[in-house]
Amino acid sequence: MEDFRRWVSMLRPEDTPALEGLGLGFSDLKERAQDGLIYGFTINGTAEFMAGLVKNPRVRSVSVIEITPDGF
Repeated sequence: MEDFRRWVSMLRPEDTPALEGLGLGFSDLKERAQDGLIYGFTINGTAEFMAGLVKNPRVRSVSVIEITPDGF
C-alpha cells in the first residue's frame, strides 16, 4: 500500500502521456492513492516471476514496460 502511494506521489502532470500509454490516468491515480486502495504497482522482476504473476487469479493485468538482458 505504501509503495503504491509513494509511487503515485512521485508522478507529475508531465507523466500523463506515459501513463495514458498504459491505460492509466494521472488524476485517477492520485485520487485512488488517497482512497487507500491498491490498484497497481511497479516492480522489477525476472521473466519467471512475471509469468507467475500473470497466472495469479487476483491479478487483472500485467504491462511489461521494458525488458533487458540479465546483468544490465
